[in-house]
Amino acid sequence: MSQNGKGSSVGRRPRGGVGTVALKILGFTAVLGFLGLMFAPVLMSDNAALRTIMNVATLLGAGALYFQLGASAGEDDCKTDFLRVKAKAITPDALRAPQAYSRGKTLLGALLGASPFIILGVVVAINAVPYTYTLQDLPSWLNAYMRQPDVGRALEYYNREIVTPITDWLRIGVRFAILPFVYLIAPMGDEASLLLDRFSPLLMLPLPACYAIGYLIGPARFDKTRKFIESVKSKPRMRLKKKVHEARKRKDDHNQLI
Repeated sequence: MSQNGKGSSVGRRPRGGVGTVALKILGFTAVLGFLGLMFAPVLMSDNAALRTIMNVATLLGAGALYFQLGASAGEDDCKTDFLRVKAKAITPDALRAPQAYSRGKTLLGALLGASPFIILGVVVAINAVPYTYTLQDLPSWLNAYMRQPDVGRALEYYNREIVTPITDWLRIGVRFAILPFVYLIAPMGDEASLLLDRFSPLLMLPLPACYAIGYLIGPARFDKTRKFIESVKSKPRMRLKKKVHEARKRKDDHNQLI
């Protein structure tokens, strides 16, 4: 009964799939965005050196986290496949189960997870235009002067209704996903902000790529872990063989003396 249970657990369909990877990437992007908002006072520091150091450290830390999570997922999938092959003596169904480790699955999932923000970034990049000054609302104390012809006619320009274009609303979602890049580049001026809008789809790719690259080294990590475990298990056996050999040698020497 225990053998059947073990075989069924090894032979079942892998839990990770394209949807799982996509949700991970989407969730990590959202978490990074919220962290960027929480620590905005530090990441948006007026001190250029401090701002650069903090945002670069944030990006490197996020990249390392994505890499480690991908490597861990790849190692777990390799472990599942290894146990399935090892269980073939218990149940033939184990070998008919889908392979857990899949590079294509992870690459597609990472791309799908970033795709909502990439699509928004493409729309913003296509519609990006140079930044222009927008008139602000008039202070309330000027309303009394609007009735005076000489002053009112000059201030009528401020009363035009301004409609916020859809691109500005989409830009909010795009910049939420790449806040460390925004904090780094946006303070450099309007031209830098325009370049940020036009290259924003590309800035969505580095972190999901770190996850995919980490997944690719999963087999190497699993082999290293497996060899380490086997070496640890072999040490007691080697010590036991050595003791048996020494005992046999002492017995042979004793017999020769007799």
